[in-house]
Amino acid sequence: MSTMHDVGEVAAILGLQPQTIRELIASRELPAVDVSIKQHKPRWRIPDESLQRFIRQRATVASQANG
Repeated sequence: MSTMHDVGEVAAILGLQPQTIRELIASRELPAVDVSIKQHKPRWRIPDESLQRFIRQRATVASQANG
């Protein structure tokens, strides 16, 4: 089983607000899994592989913009 991060952890890692992380999940820029039992309020978990891929993609975009 791979490591899963919650929204707060990912926000801290990326230096963003939790709401921004939820928006990235909603736009499908950051793949996540809803682990909630109840359907009315999602509990997102971000697989470490998804987070690392997102970070690499952001670094590539940033380096292309600067280079």
